[in-house]
Amino acid sequence: MKNILVIVGVVVVVVGVAWWRSGPEAVSRAGDLPRLVELGAGKCMACKEMKPIIAELAREFEGRLLVEAIDVKEEPKRAEVYNWRLIPCQVFLAPDGRELWRNEGFLPKEAILGKWAELGYDLGTKVAATQGSGRAETPANQNVEPLPPPDGDAEAAPSDSR
Repeated sequence: MKNILVIVGVVVVVVGVAWWRSGPEAVSRAGDLPRLVELGAGKCMACKEMKPIIAELAREFEGRLLVEAIDVKEEPKRAEVYNWRLIPCQVFLAPDGRELWRNEGFLPKEAILGKWAELGYDLGTKVAATQGSGRAETPANQNVEPLPPPDGDAEAAPSDSR
């Protein structure tokens, strides 16, 4: 009986550590995809306006961008690893889990796609097309590829615009 309790205790610790490490510094569970994490709450008006945008991005860019929505009131432990201050908050993460950029407040779909392009990620959109029509054109089944830096310096990393 004592051995069973020890085994159960070890399993609980291992699962707890795995859950804790699955925060923003962990590598994406969906492979080598960049991630967009939306932090919000059900009673926040701007968060309610972000909800359909986040759902649309998740559908439209499935397999190219991992999109997560976290309700900070319903899942406070999961949200706290992102050190949020205001909601809605969008956190842009590299495939290795590094934070690339964040926004506090409402962010339109076109601005989200433009920021990914600015950060060097080609999600298969024609960002210029979003300016006039408000709709991005997305080729199907296109993988995410980082764009080369504009000055040709392959060592340059995306800047942190926080």
